[in-house]
Amino acid sequence: SLEGIDKYIEEKNNSYEYYISKISKINNLTNLEKELLCYLIQCNIFEQIGITKSDIKILLNKKNTVVTSVLSSLKEKELCIETRNGRYFYYLANLDRIVYF
Repeated sequence: SLEGIDKYIEEKNNSYEYYISKISKINNLTNLEKELLCYLIQCNIFEQIGITKSDIKILLNKKNTVVTSVLSSLKEKELCIETRNGRYFYYLANLDRIVYF
């Protein structure tokens, strides 16, 4: 039913807004890291599988070296999770860590 779909979308949106609100409380993040975390959180909530580096390059409009650097920084801070599926690496936000901010 449409009511069920509306409730599902509202729950997903509330979850997204909750995690996005946490980003501003995390110290030492660059604007680019914050922007990427927003995309990664969307993937966690709406897609589940994650996003590839090539898609991140398109979203951020940055070169591979910049994207690699930002991903490395987020992984060092334990804010990003990298998984491999076949020959591709996928990235998600580490919601278990973000929730503590």
